[in-house]
Amino acid sequence: MGLHIDRMPDDETVQAVMYGPLVLAGRFDAVHKDMLYGDFEPRKNAEMKVPDIVADPGKPTAWIEQDAKRALVFRAVGQSQPITLVPLYQVIKERYAVYWKVNKKTA
Repeated sequence: MGLHIDRMPDDETVQAVMYGPLVLAGRFDAVHKDMLYGDFEPRKNAEMKVPDIVADPGKPTAWIEQDAKRALVFRAVGQSQPITLVPLYQVIKERYAVYWKVNKKTA
């Protein structure tokens, strides 16, 4: 299995990261019980901005590296904030992102 990118057909800058057939999700903060039940719409000021990725389009997976000590755990490198990526099926009670807006790396 290897890392690869799956681009959206209508916008190639929006991409999902995959490891073989597994879709990788970026883990963020935990979702608390009060966030799981109640209103069916987001609360004001509860929205979360997913960070944009800065990467070389010629090397689409160069911003991701596999954790040497943990199986199926990956890290984003060279980004504005640390991001841990794991298979989507491992994300249970956390905020996560699957699609990433990828911007060209400028020299």
